[in-house]
Amino acid sequence: MVVCEVSGGRTLAICLCSAQHKDVLMPSGAPGCSGCPLGGFGGGTITRGWRGEFCRWQLNPGVYHHKTVVADQFTVCLRRKGQTVYQQVLSVERPSVLQGWNWGYCGHYAFYHALYPRAWTVYQLPGQDVVLTCRQVSPIIPHDYQDTSLPVGVFVWELENGSDEAVDVSIMLTLRNGTGTKEDKSGGHWNEPFSLEKEGARVSGVLLHHCSPVNPYTLAISAREQAGTGVTHLTAFNPAGTGQAVWQDLLQDGKLGSPADLLHGISASGAYCGSLWLAAVCVMCKVAGIVGDSEVLQKYSAIRRKGTEAFERLLWNGKYYNYDSSGGPFSSTVMSDQCAGQWFLRASGLDQGEFQVFPRSHVLSALKTIFELNVMGFANGTMGAVNGMRPDGSLDTSSVQSSEAWVGVVYALAATMIQEGLVQEGFHTAEGCYRTVWERLGMAFQTPEAYCQRKVFRSLAYMRPLSIWSMQLALENSGCQAPAAAAPRPVQENSLQP
Repeated sequence: MVVCEVSGGRTLAICLCSAQHKDVLMPSGAPGCSGCPLGGFGGGTITRGWRGEFCRWQLNPGVYHHKTVVADQFTVCLRRKGQTVYQQVLSVERPSVLQGWNWGYCGHYAFYHALYPRAWTVYQLPGQDVVLTCRQVSPIIPHDYQDTSLPVGVFVWELENGSDEAVDVSIMLTLRNGTGTKEDKSGGHWNEPFSLEKEGARVSGVLLHHCSPVNPYTLAISAREQAGTGVTHLTAFNPAGTGQAVWQDLLQDGKLGSPADLLHGISASGAYCGSLWLAAVCVMCKVAGIVGDSEVLQKYSAIRRKGTEAFERLLWNGKYYNYDSSGGPFSSTVMSDQCAGQWFLRASGLDQGEFQVFPRSHVLSALKTIFELNVMGFANGTMGAVNGMRPDGSLDTSSVQSSEAWVGVVYALAATMIQEGLVQEGFHTAEGCYRTVWERLGMAFQTPEAYCQRKVFRSLAYMRPLSIWSMQLALENSGCQAPAAAAPRPVQENSLQP
């Protein structure tokens, strides 16, 4: 989920053309809410309905998804004399998510007009003596079919202030990763800020990288920087939560906060992706230092410092790192992979000095908590580490993945423990996984990706379990010795012994 916001205090006069229109935002259960699309010349379309929703997606040839992504919205914030007097999502919807936002715009105050490739919506903001006009244009570029065919749109916002009092206006666009289909849940998507300057003009915004198994793609939202306006952004927040943090951020001063608070595009700021993201930033710093690029080094060093502070502030609970910062019912789950970033850094030799982004006392505490709950609390410590365990010792059953043990993750966790001096704990963790796969499930040389306590498994001959070699690397780097081998287990009755 990303947001981009533009604010400014200029008063602009507008002139509306006469055209047929619908009383656009009145709630209706009838189908057919599609409006003028973005694009449509051969390279795909994204359709914004006449009620203001993004409701139809055609990003692959011939494949249409009629899904409304409720988090994809425009929001307006009005400020007078330094105080916010009005903040409203420009949608009549009242969804079950993002309930920290002010939904339910009255449809009587909005009108939609369209004549392809243009569309425009007029919003009369109740009680504010302010009229907003959003003009949507799909660029048609003469003699340039290739760029014209892209699903691209420009939203031009104009303000008519009918009062004598100056008003500052902020327009926020939120866009969720994905198109509302089940494929969105596969994860792996990531976002990053960007800026582009050309011929004296500058735009900035966010790139949304979608790691789809078929035809991966990148979306972008951006705004033009110009005198009298400012552009700020966040690269993620939790679209399944209340959205209170980003709403209050805009409400406070009409701007959005630092993107350093964005560490996890799956579910708010999260430990797994957040720690890997910080580790990647450390690598950027190291590479910049090696090649002598002081500008890049300075840039990513600042990001590392801010990101480290945000990671600790948002996720550390005094004993381990929360699964995410959403505040939801499962955000405090103990995730077995929460120290993945530390595993990567130490395996790469980048965990010292300025690159020691995770306090060692926190890492040790988190690993001991994982061993106590996710390892010893899962099948009496005989099956490795389950992905998710609740702080009270009960299994996290919020998803299929949370109640599984992932073989590659278990071996990586064992390596992390060995790296930090918890050698006995690391080998005990790995042993449970090994004996489950080889002895109980009988899957020599066809190791699965995942299994659960009921001996259900999936995805045979998976590659991630090769992370077992990181245990060898951890032993060599730490100078530790592997514990003595346990006595062989009794031969099972159904074995193939002669």
